Amino acid sequence: MKKQIDLTALFNLYKQHIVWILIVSILTGVGGYVYSKMFVDPLYTSTAKMYIIAQYDEEGRTSTSILTSSRRLLDTYKAILLQGDDFLRELGESLPQKMTTSQLRNCISLSSVQDTEIMQISVTTVDKNLSYEICKKFSDAAPGVLQDVAEAGHVKLFSQPTKPLSRSYPDNVGFAITGIAAGFAVYCICLFVFYVFDNSIKSADDVKERLGMPVLGEVPSFDKRPKSNKKVSSSTTTKKESEE
Repeated sequence: MKKQIDLTALFNLYKQHIVWILIVSILTGVGGYVYSKMFVDPLYTSTAKMYIIAQYDEEGRTSTSILTSSRRLLDTYKAILLQGDDFLRELGESLPQKMTTSQLRNCISLSSVQDTEIMQISVTTVDKNLSYEICKKFSDAAPGVLQDVAEAGHVKLFSQPTKPLSRSYPDNVGFAITGIAAGFAVYCICLFVFYVFDNSIKSADDVKERLGMPVLGEVPSFDKRPKSNKKVSSSTTTKKESEE
């Protein structure tokens, strides 16, 4: 027979363990913060922004109509810059710390800013100086490469790359919040599993529900004596001692 879930009993179970739930959540949150602070390698991101300028013909029509949209043009630029082995190879060889084309592809990303004609260059490495150096060389060389290869539209750098002052990853607070949520969820799930698979008899209602048998009587618990009896006995003892 499957056990029916009593929401009131389950709530009372959580209520009884609320202190431990809070303790476990806090400990896992602290653990997440310490882990991100001491054991996760920090990453630094340098960014720059370029604006895609469409070309105009003699009648004032934009040449982007060939590519149907500026978004399509941006995707074309991304493919040219990141898939061109020659460009990335020259870029890697010009760096103080030589890098291969695959290493550069892993640390460089190009994206559209809010689905506009602005292209953002993001370079992420474990070294803030290296991130800045790659972003600067990439943004300086990209306009010439695009002009030579695409021959459709121009790009203009309007946001120069800056050296990152703080790390972009990991977020210590984010790790802490994740740890708190994970500890809270795991403890609550464990309590729920314990409740579902707990087959112990705790009341007469459990006997009726699980065994389908009538309860003839219950044996009361005599573990705790009424406080009034203790007071009476103590006062009686005191009275006897005074009489003596």
